[in-house]
Amino acid sequence: MLGPKLGRMPCALCTTASRARSTSSRANAFLWKSPLHFSSSLRPAIAVGTASLSSSTCQIRSASSSASSSSWGEDNGIQIPTPPAKGNRQNDVVTSFFASPNDASNKDDLLKQEIQSQAQRLSPFLSTTRRKLHQYPELMYQEKETSRLVQDVLNKMDIPHTTGWSVNTNPDKIPGPGGYGVVADIGTGEQPCVLLRADMDALPIDEQTTSVDAFKSQIPGKMHACGHDGHTTMLLGAASILKQMEDSLQGTVRLMFQPAEEGGAGAKRMVEEGVTRQHPAPQWAFGLHVWPTYVSIYLSIYRIILYTMLY
Repeated sequence: MLGPKLGRMPCALCTTASRARSTSSRANAFLWKSPLHFSSSLRPAIAVGTASLSSSTCQIRSASSSASSSSWGEDNGIQIPTPPAKGNRQNDVVTSFFASPNDASNKDDLLKQEIQSQAQRLSPFLSTTRRKLHQYPELMYQEKETSRLVQDVLNKMDIPHTTGWSVNTNPDKIPGPGGYGVVADIGTGEQPCVLLRADMDALPIDEQTTSVDAFKSQIPGKMHACGHDGHTTMLLGAASILKQMEDSLQGTVRLMFQPAEEGGAGAKRMVEEGVTRQHPAPQWAFGLHVWPTYVSIYLSIYRIILYTMLY
């Protein structure tokens, strides 16, 4: 929820549901058209865009497979799915979809079913990851260990990425250095390009949720009360599915792990630093927010592939 004004305050859902949400939720995916015109071309009318682009002074660091493991523990109990070997990352359903996208057959349904099936197979990974993130919430511009966990997972999925994004330019007002954003590309490295974004930060709230002792917040005064642990997990799940079918994609999907949504305008910083300018520039971008009554990750991936073809 990052319109020109909303980008500087906690999202509205947090203020009404912060003490109630701790169990798993599903995602309501929404999107904006053209990263160059966030506030004027919303589909639907829920703003997830940010202000216009500006020049950047941020030094983005390349991340490598030798990146250090999260201090939450190298053996954190997360069984990370690994993709097939390079050259073997095809998916027959996706390949068939791209081969004749205008075919009035049941290819849309087959694609949706394929992605739903893959998402269901990821259930243990998604559940464990989300609960680990929920146990160790970090506030805006302080998401050091969350960022490291994301990078560890991407490394093991063989997904190149960069970090150093979303540097805090107001440290006198907001504690923390920032620079914990992560960006990764999956696909051909060429257009068409779609950006998929998730936020990572928590809120300064003491968790009082009952019946979740197995994964309750371990940090007094901090809680993933707005569901960003779920958002981060969903994007990592999307990364796994997309990497499995990378050789069948005709275009690029950019993954944007955004810090500082809760009042820090972290997405605005990443736009200023060039996340929508670097090649290939995305034509479409998707945001998401957990909501119990909407379908989850597989629908988001399905829409990414569909919009990549149609637009």
